Amino acid sequence: MDPATLVGNILGVAKALLELAGRLTAAGQNRKEKTATLFENISGCLAEVSSEIRRGDVPYGRCHELMTYAQELPDLIRAEVGDEKADELGRTLYSAHDVEAVAMGLIGVQNKEPCLSVIEEASGKFRAIANMVRAR
Repeated sequence: MDPATLVGNILGVAKALLELAGRLTAAGQNRKEKTATLFENISGCLAEVSSEIRRGDVPYGRCHELMTYAQELPDLIRAEVGDEKADELGRTLYSAHDVEAVAMGLIGVQNKEPCLSVIEEASGKFRAIANMVRAR
């Protein structure tokens, strides 16, 4: 999968979750906290990926981190969004976990900013969702 598709899938998951944020706030306090923490962790991971790529580095280890979050996501949101949607979002995020490939695909690319801006937008959306879930 090309870098633009991978980061586009990550952003797609963030946008979908943002649309579902109202439902996610219906969870019990313990699950809301776990869900918000997961979204913050995804946001932080993506922010680090962007920073590392911008420095010209490959974000080694971030693939497995993002993959772990993708595997954890469905069970945390299943009760609020339903089995089908939870599994779909988890699969989509999992399919886009290869951020090392994104970095390698951008080696030698003069203008990395369009791709990095998508990663940073997704990071911001995940942070916003975390704040929304936690605040309600």
